Amino acid sequence: MKLRAIATGAVAGVLAMLVFAVAALLLRSLGVPLPLELVSDRVLPFLPVETFLKLVSAMGGFVAGKKIGFFAFFLSLIAIGAAIGAAYGFAATRVRPARLLLGLVAGAVVTWLLMLALLYPALDSNYRGLPPGRATLATAVGLLVLLTLVAGSLAFFHRIATQPRASEPGTDDGPLLRRGPVVLGLAGGALALASGGLVTRLYRRSAIPYDGFETRAAKLDPITPNERWYVVTKNFVDPRVDRSLWRLEVRGMVENESSMSFEELEAMPSVEQVTTLECISNGIGAGLISNAVWRGVPLASLLERAGVEGGATHLFARGSDGYGHGLTLEKGMEETTLIVYRMNGEPLPDRHGFPARLIVPGGYGEMSVKWLDRVEVLDEPEQGLYESQGWRAERVHTMSRIDRPLGRRKLRVGRPVAVNGVAFAGDRGIERVELSTDGGRSWREVDLDYRASKLTWALWSGEWTPERAGMHELVVRATDGEGTPQESKKQPINPDGASGYHKIKVEVGEA
Repeated sequence: MKLRAIATGAVAGVLAMLVFAVAALLLRSLGVPLPLELVSDRVLPFLPVETFLKLVSAMGGFVAGKKIGFFAFFLSLIAIGAAIGAAYGFAATRVRPARLLLGLVAGAVVTWLLMLALLYPALDSNYRGLPPGRATLATAVGLLVLLTLVAGSLAFFHRIATQPRASEPGTDDGPLLRRGPVVLGLAGGALALASGGLVTRLYRRSAIPYDGFETRAAKLDPITPNERWYVVTKNFVDPRVDRSLWRLEVRGMVENESSMSFEELEAMPSVEQVTTLECISNGIGAGLISNAVWRGVPLASLLERAGVEGGATHLFARGSDGYGHGLTLEKGMEETTLIVYRMNGEPLPDRHGFPARLIVPGGYGEMSVKWLDRVEVLDEPEQGLYESQGWRAERVHTMSRIDRPLGRRKLRVGRPVAVNGVAFAGDRGIERVELSTDGGRSWREVDLDYRASKLTWALWSGEWTPERAGMHELVVRATDGEGTPQESKKQPINPDGASGYHKIKVEVGEA
């Protein structure tokens, strides 16, 4: 009897969690974060960078880890529902219905309060662009709705599952039909189809298929087309901000806190600036680097309008997805630090921060917060997600890369070979690039074909004619605009970006 009650409760619990999944996915379409996203944003800052990278490696990389987490969340709902339902079914054999329902309501309320307490710092994100205060309220109400639906659905489905059998009218032949299993089967099928369809739809528009996209080619365009720009995001699903909802707030240690619409931002005097961004996780020879023409407003203009109070030393920039990063007030006041809303002559694409993002030259890309909705002026530094893990993104290491020839291509003695690639040094510019074709024993300077300013990459090229057959090692190094040579010692990406020379081996055959 007890085993049947437990099994019946487990079935009702699974159906209740399918209701939860459908409701959570519908709320996500309105911008309310999934519990998965809230927990991820809350937990990740507590993982030291070494632990974080080990976990990422164990799951097969950043993208594979996100894919596992995404689908594991929805699959785990089945196990959670079965466990909760089994406990409810067992309790139903010992507790009167009225007290059981009261306990269910109390459990939902206590769970909601615990979730608010534990997840509070992550509640102010909204993937449709609601301002932080309203976003917190929307997320809190959304969680309450989800838990209420679970409690109500569990009680409803359990009641259907345990209702008496029906008899044929006018007879005393006993029970003929159990309506419960039929209703539960139909409900389960409908909920499974609905939740499966919504999960598939969300996955298709998630960041997982394009996260980690690199800018690589044998010959790069000086200005990277928007669709070819590198992408790195913390999100499972990036925001799609509704411009009419979005506001840019300047608050904290200012004389006049403000909340600005997109139209007000766009009406301010703007500048156009060519700037390259590189991800802190860009390994030696990798392609997480791109260059664009940005249009926007100097952050200093907004800070001057707000009136920064004495004693302020730092800023904290935050996006609609809850991501944030700190920078010094001095860096924020530099004329090249921009809040941009156009990229290569077009509105910012969703994946690059629509409707507005920060551009912070000199630091790695994680400082250039996307979907920017708040800038706080502070008298001490505040740490965001990656800073809390131990990443240090404030200064880009000088890098250089060989894009051509590819290491797998076989060359011929006496035939000229085009050699080209990229060099970058944050906001210090590139003074020169040198190439070695003998493993670093000798060097010669190559041409700089594109070097728009100190804020952009340099595209370099040269020609090499192999004089002997066999394996050759090509090495590249750069010197920044301050005359400082690129670091030769190889270092990993953590905690402050990779360093070291890019080397490739090519095979040269007889002519």
